[in-house]
Amino acid sequence: FTNNGLTCTGQSDTFLIIVNPTPDISPTSDQTLCHNTQTTAINFTSFVPNTVFNWINNNSSIGLAANGTGDISSFTVTNTGTAPQTSTIIVTPSFTNNGLTCTGQSDTFLIIVNPVPALTMAQTDTVICYGKSVLISVSGAMTYQWSNNLGNNSTILVTPDANSTYSVTGTNQYGCTSSVSASIVVNPVPDVGINPDSIEICDNTTITLVASGANTYLWAGGLGANASITITPHNTTTYVVTGTNQYGCTSSARSKVIVHPLPVVTINPNNQS
Repeated sequence: FTNNGLTCTGQSDTFLIIVNPTPDISPTSDQTLCHNTQTTAINFTSFVPNTVFNWINNNSSIGLAANGTGDISSFTVTNTGTAPQTSTIIVTPSFTNNGLTCTGQSDTFLIIVNPVPALTMAQTDTVICYGKSVLISVSGAMTYQWSNNLGNNSTILVTPDANSTYSVTGTNQYGCTSSVSASIVVNPVPDVGINPDSIEICDNTTITLVASGANTYLWAGGLGANASITITPHNTTTYVVTGTNQYGCTSSARSKVIVHPLPVVTINPNNQS
């Protein structure tokens, strides 16, 4: 204060003007994935230390929460439908100092989750007898690849020697894959035999053929369903029997009976001694 040429100075006062920075956020790349796969972890960065990142998600059906704070850890995405699911995530950076929060420009990125093909498999049989074939077909994808180098057609014909499982992987228009399998049980056929399997006899001779190796039998030519038959053939004949085991599988055996004619004996009445 100045009066009559005298200036009096009082106690000084000090105050601050603090200018907080406006935080930024580095751009985040979009991710496109298939159902039931893992995302890449998302780590948000800014040139401003201690920046807080708040995000919102408009489609939580993919497996990500509707909102959150901070980085987004890797997670398994979900899409059980038939069309792609798109999730839009908006991330807003903020910086707080002395009770004042400054908000920066938001960043937006996408997580697109494509569906996997819904494969349907069909087969003509699930249980077969040894030596039989099975037709297996698959649908629901654009391309297919069978295991065990069985090709890339939608249908295969197989003749397995033992119980087997056949797997196929299908790929849809989005490049996503899924797999299905078909199992086939192979039952043995009976080892049918006839005793004897070949014989030579004279005409008017009666013999018995005995089949073995199965549970039930059926002889060709209406000769019955017993394990054995008794016959008196007059001509060379091949006898066939079909045997069935406990699995309903069949096989056949043959026995050839060669019939020799009896000698023709004559007596000459003029030849007397």
